[in-house]
Amino acid sequence: MLFQNRLDIIMYDIQRHGKIAFYMTNFHEEATQIGSAYTLEDGDAIYGQYRDTGILFTRGYTLEQYISQCFGAEGDLGKGRQMPVSGLFLSFTFS
Repeated sequence: MLFQNRLDIIMYDIQRHGKIAFYMTNFHEEATQIGSAYTLEDGDAIYGQYRDTGILFTRGYTLEQYISQCFGAEGDLGKGRQMPVSGLFLSFTFS
């Protein structure tokens, strides 16, 4: 939860400096995301939104994937077509 909070501070500052177009923080929502992720089975579908990064990281999303997605960089699984902070993870059901 501390990792997610610190990441939000950094990414929000990057957005405020105009380096990425959009960023939505998860402040004060970390426990609900991470706690709910641990209660789900591997095959359960997750219908996420832009404030569910705790679920992504709990399920194995890497920092590199997250940063690439926020910047629309080469490592972005959505190839820059997904709104920043709306993670795309192909190895489990996250819609």
